Amino acid sequence: MNVLKSAATILVILFLASGCGGGGGNGGENPDGNNSSGSGDFVKLSIDSGAENTYTEAFSAVIVCEPRVDWAFNQVILYDDYNGSEQWNMIFDIMFGINDAVGTYDITAQTDGIQAVFMNGSVNYTANFITAGSSGTVNVTRSDTRIEGTFTIIAVDADSNPIALSGSFGVDSGNSLSCS
Repeated sequence: MNVLKSAATILVILFLASGCGGGGGNGGENPDGNNSSGSGDFVKLSIDSGAENTYTEAFSAVIVCEPRVDWAFNQVILYDDYNGSEQWNMIFDIMFGINDAVGTYDITAQTDGIQAVFMNGSVNYTANFITAGSSGTVNVTRSDTRIEGTFTIIAVDADSNPIALSGSFGVDSGNSLSCS
């Protein structure tokens, strides 16, 4: 297993193992994932300037639903295409290093400590200040009980092949104990 795939897998495992119910950065807790703003949890994602897909969190009484969208532990994360063995075939994760307050974050700036991981099937891409060829910004426009913003990211795989990711997000605080 290559180092990049191992690192991305470890990050996802740490996120999933960290437990449910944590609040996002400056937001309060919303452990059951209910939408306090009424606008729903979503991530809009365009890959390589293709059509923008909107992933709105599905409803399920259990934690496994497609898609699943959370904001907790300073991360905005999207899971989709559940394969039935406690894994998703697509994961997109924006991880804020220190905080996720309103502002613009530069992926190449070590001081911002932000990174992104995109796993699509068996291909894993990363973007952070130590990954050559990666770049981008995340602009957070709201960060209280809900995080909202936009992103434009170039991530690369283990062979340095780039992929362009762009879109927006709006997610209520907290890890879902069930999907709503």
